[in-house]
Amino acid sequence: MKLELGCEPSKPTTKQFAAMFRNDLPEWARMVKDCHASVD
Repeated sequence: MKLELGCEPSKPTTKQFAAMFRNDLPEWARMVKDCHASVD
């Protein structure tokens, strides 16, 4: 199944998803901090 963006969806393993989450978390944390976002 191809999407209009030219990529194919994938189903990562649990370990792959955990690694992706660990790698992305610092970047998202920085963005939230920079935007002064909060959960009310």
